Amino acid sequence: MTFDDGASGRVRGRSVAAAALLPRFLEHRRRDLATLVAALEHGDFETLARLGHNMSGNGVSYGFPEISAIGERLEAEAIAGNPSAVREHLAALEACLARASEEVASEAARRAESSTQVRAVTGDAKGISRQTRQR
Repeated sequence: MTFDDGASGRVRGRSVAAAALLPRFLEHRRRDLATLVAALEHGDFETLARLGHNMSGNGVSYGFPEISAIGERLEAEAIAGNPSAVREHLAALEACLARASEEVASEAARRAESSTQVRAVTGDAKGISRQTRQR
């Protein structure tokens, strides 16, 4: 796992800029999940297939290959008109989104903690030594 080291500008394999977009990405996927559940209740397999297809494309882009894999399977089962398999994939998506949200929150907390620690130490080592000796 790669966390923000300040020098590379990367967080767990994602750029810091991409990591900043993750909460919004996950919120959109949670809304998609609600839409998918409603579509399943109404037998709207076209919407299920379309949203599954979209997830299969954008999950990997944001560093969540599991979301992409679920989207791919969801699309295939929706095209096949298999409501029980779709239901299983929706449950898997819900669990995946919960784990992803926890991961993103943990990464954000680590970045905030790291940022605080870096800000707490200011000045160069010689300046700090001089200040210590002068007291």
